[in-house]
Amino acid sequence: MRAACAGFLLAAFTACDKEPAAERGLSGANTVPVTFSASQASSIQTRAAIDGTSFSPGVYPLSLWICDHEETPASFTAHMRHYANLKATLDVSAATETENVEMWTYGTHNATALGVRENSDVDIYAYYPYVEGVTDLRAVPFTTGQDDWMWAKPARLTASQTAPGVSEPVEVPLQFSHVMTCIEVRIRTKYNGSVSLTSMTLTDKAAKNRLCSAGTFNAMTGDVTQTETGNELTIRPGASINTGATRFYLMFPEVTGYSDNEFELSFVFNNIAAQTTFPLPTAMRDAEDNPVTIDGFHRGTKYIYELMLDNTMHFEAIGTESDWSADPVEIDLDL
Repeated sequence: MRAACAGFLLAAFTACDKEPAAERGLSGANTVPVTFSASQASSIQTRAAIDGTSFSPGVYPLSLWICDHEETPASFTAHMRHYANLKATLDVSAATETENVEMWTYGTHNATALGVRENSDVDIYAYYPYVEGVTDLRAVPFTTGQDDWMWAKPARLTASQTAPGVSEPVEVPLQFSHVMTCIEVRIRTKYNGSVSLTSMTLTDKAAKNRLCSAGTFNAMTGDVTQTETGNELTIRPGASINTGATRFYLMFPEVTGYSDNEFELSFVFNNIAAQTTFPLPTAMRDAEDNPVTIDGFHRGTKYIYELMLDNTMHFEAIGTESDWSADPVEIDLDL
C-alpha cells in the first residue's frame, strides 16, 4: 500500500538566498515547491516499517540530501544551505483502514515548507534514521542492534520539472530499502507470569569474526563498510513477555557462507541466564511454505524463530521472509 501525502509543502526561498524554508519558515519567490512521499521496497515489523510497502503510523526522523545535479556524483554540493543532511520528520497517521496520511516537517524549526530554485537540476538522497553530524552521505555511521537502517533510491528533479510558473508541488517519491539482515525471535510463555527478557545474544560458534557491531553505509547504494566485527552481538530489551508472542529483533550486516548450526542464540530472563542455547539451522521455510536451505543471513531478508517458555524451553525455526511482511507457517524441529 502506498502511503498518501497530506497537504502541499509551499516554497519559501528567494532566487539569491540559499537559506531553506526549513530554517526560515518564510515564503519567497523564484522557487518551486516540493513534496515527498515514502514507500519501501520491503518491510519489517519494527518501529521502522510495518505494513506492506508503507511506513506504519509513527514518527520517523529521516535525513534528506538535496544536491546540485552531477552526472557522476562526487561533490554533493548542497542545493541550498542546510540541504546536506537536513533532518526531515515523517509523521504517519492512519486516515482509513487502508490508507495512511503523511505529514512532513523540516529542520530545527519544524517548518512545513520546502522548495528548490527555479530551473534547477537537483539530486535527492535520503536515509533512515537521521544521524546528526554526518558530512558524507557515502559514509553514514551505524551500530547494530534492534533498530532498522534504510537507504532510499536516489531521485532527481530536472530543470523542466522546476521551470518558472509551476504552481502545484512537485512530488518526489522516495523508495527505501533495508541495509541490514534481520533475525526475529518471537517469545511467549506457556503460562501467565512475570518474565522479562534481559538480553538476547547471537554467537558465532565458528569464531569467524563475521558479526558486525558498527560501521558505515553508503546512502546512495546501501553498501556497508564494517569497522567493528566479532563473534557476538547482544541486545538488551528489558521487555516483559507473556502468553502472546512478543517479537524481538536483531539487525546487522549480512553474513554469507553460513553452515548448519554455526550461529546460536542465548537468552537471559529476569537477569538469570537460561541454561540452554539454541543453534540456528540451515533448514527453514520461505513465505510460501516451501523448504529452503539458507546459506547466509542476507540483506533485506528476515529469519524468524519462536521460543516457548515453560518448564523446558522449546525453540523453533519458523521461516524466512524476503519481503518482510508475510506470516509464514511454523515448522516444529523437535529440538
